[in-house]
Amino acid sequence: MSEDRQEISHTDETERTTVRRELSLTDLAFEVLNEKREAMNYKDIADEVMKLKPHPISRLPRILIGMMQQDERFERIDRENWGLAKWSLPEERLEEEEKLESIDLNLPTEDIIYEMLKVFDRPATPAMLEEGLRKLKVEWNTPIADLLRESDRFYEVEEELWGLSIWYLDPHWSVKRVIDITLKMNNRPMPLNEIIQAVTKIKPILGSDAERIIHRLLNNDKRYEEVAEGRWTLNEELQFEG
Repeated sequence: MSEDRQEISHTDETERTTVRRELSLTDLAFEVLNEKREAMNYKDIADEVMKLKPHPISRLPRILIGMMQQDERFERIDRENWGLAKWSLPEERLEEEEKLESIDLNLPTEDIIYEMLKVFDRPATPAMLEEGLRKLKVEWNTPIADLLRESDRFYEVEEELWGLSIWYLDPHWSVKRVIDITLKMNNRPMPLNEIIQAVTKIKPILGSDAERIIHRLLNNDKRYEEVAEGRWTLNEELQFEG
């Protein structure tokens, strides 16, 4: 291995070690189980946590049990073995949890909520969204209900139940108009498959021709810009179609 590659590798490992030392004991236990992908004895979990974050407390295994009991991410399998609660979820819920964990947490809170609702694919209450943010360990200052009311990206379906505005667009609008609003509301480049999914929610009449029609419109209209391979955004300097 070249000296440059060794230096990069060493830097990456140092950064990972620093991040791990800043995590809580339960976060580290979650990381251990998530990487292991199988139930473990609580003493073995504590040993692995100690390797990641040396701790002076001799009773760490027992303390860790108490902390895991209070954390809904963990599930007690039997007297001594622990796993992750998400392993017991139905396949649909597990897929949803994995998608939530893949959200970029460096985004503004509003964008994270937008991505959460896309994953849920159904309206949610502010309380449900707050619970999701807490699971992702996202901090926020503005009350979620206020944030939803102040943004035109969200639509109050009924009292205290919110969805994405793009779910409730007029189905009589043209395909181009729906693409325009979809890209604007998403607030960052979208992959083609997500654009197709969003547009066909409003225009199911497109049927099996949806991909061909939408791809052709994106390629042929200068309002749309492919900023990375397969990811599209809206040139907001140009007017939306009426």
